[in-house]
Amino acid sequence: MMKFEELKGKTLIKIFGGVGDSTMTLHADDGSAYLLHHEAECCEGVWVADIAGDIEDIIGNPLIVAEESSNREDPPLNQENYDSSYTWTYYKLETVKGGITIRFFGNS
Repeated sequence: MMKFEELKGKTLIKIFGGVGDSTMTLHADDGSAYLLHHEAECCEGVWVADIAGDIEDIIGNPLIVAEESSNREDPPLNQENYDSSYTWTYYKLETVKGGITIRFFGNS
């Protein structure tokens, strides 16, 4: 398994998946494909909660930023009774044209 940061320098040409999906696939111009996916366990759910920015801004230009981070401290907004376990995972991708942040949410 590769680290997300290894996408830096790649040029994406297609992205499949989006808000509400449990996976996203990033296709690069060198023929490689990268799957953003979390194998759910037992009572767990994971999905793309939102995407900030315009995906078209990262298509066709080399990625200058590819960063992954996560947060287990902030409860989901607008939800009084949230699950006992939750994680936000952020994938930040930027080119000279602009960038996006893909936010996955997982709970159990």
